[in-house]
Amino acid sequence: MSRRIMAADSILQSLTDASEMGMVLIDSAGRVGLWNAWMTRASGIDATWAMGCGLVEIFPDLAGTRILQSVDQALNAGLSAMLSSSLNKKLFPLLREGRTPDHPEPMHQIVVVKPLEIGRA
Repeated sequence: MSRRIMAADSILQSLTDASEMGMVLIDSAGRVGLWNAWMTRASGIDATWAMGCGLVEIFPDLAGTRILQSVDQALNAGLSAMLSSSLNKKLFPLLREGRTPDHPEPMHQIVVVKPLEIGRA
C-alpha cells in the first residue's frame, strides 16, 4: 500500500473517530471496512475484530432484520434508508447508561444506510 493511501486511510479513520455518532462502512462484499471509535464504545466491540466481518457475524440478532435488508438494497440497488428504533425494534443492540449504573437501557437510534458513489462526480 502506498504512503499516500495509508495517509488517506489514517485521515479518514481519525475523522470518523472524532465523530459523535457511530459510523460503519460496509464494502461490496458485505464486510465491515470501517468501524469508528463511537461504535467501539457503544457496542464494546473493537474495530480490529469487526473489520472484515459481516454484520451478522458481529451482531447475530440482526439476521433477517430491516438493517440487513437496507444494506442489501444499498449495495445492490443503490437505495438509501433511514431507520428509527421507534419503528424498527431490532436495530443495533447498543446500550446506554440507564437511570442506575447497573441497569443499562437500549439506546434510541436512527440508522442511515446510504450507498457511497465512489468516483462519480
